[in-house]
Amino acid sequence: ITYEATDACGNTASASMKLTVVDDDPPVVVCNDETVVALTSDGTALVYAESFDDGSYDNCCLESILVRRMGDATFGPSVTFICTDSEVMVELQARDCYGNVNTCMVSARIQDKVAPAIVCPADQTIDCESDYSDLSIFGQPQVVDNCGFEIVESSVSDIDNCGTGTIKRTWTAMGTGGGGVTACTQTIT
Repeated sequence: ITYEATDACGNTASASMKLTVVDDDPPVVVCNDETVVALTSDGTALVYAESFDDGSYDNCCLESILVRRMGDATFGPSVTFICTDSEVMVELQARDCYGNVNTCMVSARIQDKVAPAIVCPADQTIDCESDYSDLSIFGQPQVVDNCGFEIVESSVSDIDNCGTGTIKRTWTAMGTGGGGVTACTQTIT
């Protein structure tokens, strides 16, 4: 910057100086109060930093928005959640183009919304003299779930004195992560 001064007699003098403009204001980081994260069919969820951001900004130039799980050493573009997570605190970081940083905290609530998949053994027809006291000999269901499951078996017999009728075996699979309930039925005639 050059300053120039002139007095009443017309004499002029000038002086120059160097002015350095510095951005030392950190960005304003704005976090969601809470973010709900749904696990996928493989029991994980990859969530990008932008999902936790609620409008962070900077007065000059916002360079990046990064995130990390509390306790992790480094920030990155995303965080991963798994079946054993239920509520996880994450830290959101906003960095401007001049290295100024600010952070805020977000609670991530992890949910398993994927119901177990269950396939019952095929229906069977047996003769009326067969021993059906051990129903396990007629097969067991195949169950797959992203975060594990519990299974409950029940059966209803409608067999007359002659040994004819049906047995309906029902299996109910419940996702241990809260993913829902699925059931199937096998009929033994």
